[in-house]
Amino acid sequence: MVSALSESLSLETVNESGRFELATKKGFLTRPWRRVAGGLAVGTRITFKPDPEIFGGQALEWSRIRGYCRDRARMQPNIRFEIVDCRDAEAKRLEIVEKDGILNVVAELSMGWSTFPKAWFHKAPVFPVTDLQKGCVLAAGLAFTERAFARFGSYMNFAPSPDGGTHVKGFQRAIEDAFERTGVPKERRAGLRRGMVGAIHVVHPEPKWEGCTRSKVGNEDLVELVRESLAERLAGWMEENLLREGVGRRTEEIVVGG
Repeated sequence: MVSALSESLSLETVNESGRFELATKKGFLTRPWRRVAGGLAVGTRITFKPDPEIFGGQALEWSRIRGYCRDRARMQPNIRFEIVDCRDAEAKRLEIVEKDGILNVVAELSMGWSTFPKAWFHKAPVFPVTDLQKGCVLAAGLAFTERAFARFGSYMNFAPSPDGGTHVKGFQRAIEDAFERTGVPKERRAGLRRGMVGAIHVVHPEPKWEGCTRSKVGNEDLVELVRESLAERLAGWMEENLLREGVGRRTEEIVVGG
């Protein structure tokens, strides 16, 4: 896609076999894959110039590029992104590393809201995969705040799903199951629901999107997969942090790999 929209593009990547590069012009290959010496020590570098015949005088917005890379970094916290914008006389550089992954989404959605009694972000251990079928991988974060309405950030296969979908529905059902399992008083649940701030990312081998804008996930199997995978773990977290210590706002990250 980027190649077809670029006047020129070059790609350099490093793998176990060595360093390789290719180049394209207006979507057509001008230099096929070839092994090269020097260059990157690790990773992938893409350099491109947007095609003025397609974009005219419109410029790629720095903020959108930054946001795109930030989202991908949050979904893959072991990856570092470096952006260089050479369109002006003085190049702009930005390095993006999101070591806390999905928890940074929860923190951003919670920003500006009072907490009770105070914020405490906890990164949970990586859980084994035995209960997720179909090779799915999921990460989820949850916090309770004094917001007047719940808010969830969601992603599917490293891309935002701003309208939510079945993975969010499964997450919400897991939370309700956890309330039941731990015996959180019903009169307390309404307030907790209003102030919930959550984030979930699912990698699925066969993603289904609703609508042409790819903004809502439609995989029906995810409702039960997510609920079954998170309910027990959330119940254990609530037992410790909601019942033993009162309604303290803490954030839990659960990562399940497949």
